[in-house]
Amino acid sequence: MTFVGPHAEKTRCTARRQGRRCKERRYDASGKPRRQYTTFSILPRVRAKFASGNGSTYLHDLAEFADGTWDTEEHEFTDWAAGGIHRSLRDKGLFDDPRHDAYILSTDGAQFIDKRTSNGWIVALTSLNSSPMERFRRPATFIATVIPGPNNPVDIDSFLWPILQQFARAGRGHWMWDGANEEWFCMEGVDRSGSGGSAGKQPSEPHDRPNRI
Repeated sequence: MTFVGPHAEKTRCTARRQGRRCKERRYDASGKPRRQYTTFSILPRVRAKFASGNGSTYLHDLAEFADGTWDTEEHEFTDWAAGGIHRSLRDKGLFDDPRHDAYILSTDGAQFIDKRTSNGWIVALTSLNSSPMERFRRPATFIATVIPGPNNPVDIDSFLWPILQQFARAGRGHWMWDGANEEWFCMEGVDRSGSGGSAGKQPSEPHDRPNRI
């Protein structure tokens, strides 16, 4: 458990592992946090992408193409934007600008060096506004944080709180400069799903939170 959000004022861990409450202290004998980790904002990365003229409309373009074959035998689900969930979000008024984006949040355990004490959980945000061929390469996938190990996080939601807070804070969108079109626009994004897993560890629970970024 991490001491942020609803746990910000606590001084002991209240998470339960195998039915037993942890109760570990937040601070050491000198009053310093026992463990710390860093979360990076994805916003500067998105701003730089559009300012340099490298923004994408893939999500919008595929959805528009899929509309032409919807409810016919010719319709094929080739990617997220060709599916029913994305279509329902568009019907609700989301993605009303071709540049708007959606993100997948995923987690996975990793051993960074040949010692178990180096275990950690990588948390990645992946833009769906990119083709499947490019989606999981560096320009489209962003490592937002690494949850420290070696034990798997019991209350993983508390570690993800700063990331989801970025989406919640952006409920009104962020104004960005589009270098390709030489105009300002209000950027919105949707955190659509979560997934994760590692051998011997429990994956994070899927979530479906249409918050903007």
